[in-house]
Amino acid sequence: MQQTLVETLAKASKELMLKEPFYGLLLMGLNKVWDKNLIVNNHPTAGVTLKGINYELRIHPEFWENLVALHRIGILKHELLHIGFFHLTDYGKYEHQDILNMAMDIEINQYIDRSWLPEHGCFLENFPELKMEEKKGTRYYYEKLLAAAQSGSQPVNMVLQAMANSEGESCTVELPNGQTVQIPNH
Repeated sequence: MQQTLVETLAKASKELMLKEPFYGLLLMGLNKVWDKNLIVNNHPTAGVTLKGINYELRIHPEFWENLVALHRIGILKHELLHIGFFHLTDYGKYEHQDILNMAMDIEINQYIDRSWLPEHGCFLENFPELKMEEKKGTRYYYEKLLAAAQSGSQPVNMVLQAMANSEGESCTVELPNGQTVQIPNH
């Protein structure tokens, strides 16, 4: 028997709570909405938004159904980390939103077991030429990426160009080293 969306979300939530109780507890307090209109750059996705003074987890059903069980847990933790690191409220502090999106994902993806995430995320190792240190925070990654973009770094500028062409939506770009990076629009 095939599980329903609600059942698979409940199972992933329970597994996250058992593996990492803090995130499970945070997840319990979120309103969860299945949103068939949550499509970015022609791809269904998931994300967190501010809803009044609360946060809301929005998930496209097709996106969720196409994830393996372990990636569902990782996506939940990824979205919760955006809340925990105040990413939804910090946008006004940065001038370059596209670079900020990359910096935020580089930061939070370091706190998630790599096997829990889909392959084409934005990771520290996507930009080895920048020699960025681990777990240094969004501002650090933002400044490194901004400096690299301003100095003409090919991988950073390839991602930025793809983001500009996507008109504020998520984008996917293949870097010169063969890695594929998908940058969601947060």
